[in-house]
Amino acid sequence: MNLAVQLSALAEFAALFVKYRRSAKRRLSSRRVHPSPSSRRLLPALESTLRRFALDAGSIPALRRSHLDVVAKMLAAEIRRSNRLALMFICTHNSRRSQLSHAWAQTIVQGLGLPISVSSGGTGPTAVHPSVIAALRTAGFRLSEGSPTGARWLAEFAQGAPAVELWSKKWDCASNPKDNFITIANCAAAEESCPNIPGALARLAMLYEDPRLADGTEHELDAYLATSTQIGIETSWMLDQVASPPTSAVKRIGRRPNE
Repeated sequence: MNLAVQLSALAEFAALFVKYRRSAKRRLSSRRVHPSPSSRRLLPALESTLRRFALDAGSIPALRRSHLDVVAKMLAAEIRRSNRLALMFICTHNSRRSQLSHAWAQTIVQGLGLPISVSSGGTGPTAVHPSVIAALRTAGFRLSEGSPTGARWLAEFAQGAPAVELWSKKWDCASNPKDNFITIANCAAAEESCPNIPGALARLAMLYEDPRLADGTEHELDAYLATSTQIGIETSWMLDQVASPPTSAVKRIGRRPNE
């Protein structure tokens, strides 16, 4: 799939929340149940961010793009095998990179109508870092505290869609899947300290620089914004590959079921 098609698909993702329109016809697997996003409207600021991500997808280096394509193919293969997928992002403290990955992935998964549930966890959880919340708010998410202590946050991305629940937790907490899930490590430390996670079908990696290195400096927010942007662009592109292959029964945005 050439770059123009990739950028077009990502741009349609944002537009889909504004107007659910017909596109090229393709019959999909009768086994799938396709959630209709027609009643959801992406928050305006977040729509603008996602449109920018579509334009910036061409900046992903070739080597990195090849790695993301491998990840996408493994996710698509599991969806074809079982008609669904549970995806868990892992980072040491589940406080920064894995929270950003969780927020972007859940938003994009719902927009594409993919049969993927998204979660996150860590090996030594602490708390969602305040600059993660600031970065998501800057990107256009509507953030509100989900607990009186501020330990849990709700990130709203579209009208009529469930908010993303963000809180720092261990990977094996009660709310996370216990079997038949795929993990994606966001930091090298988590990748090394979790060599075998019981119940995981596969262990993948999408590693990012730690914005924590800028904590307490005048560049702190810029570092978190840069990490959020990179994760958003790459997650958008990767998940679009999951939705795109002609051999996949996964629904592509812009098409109605059974077209």
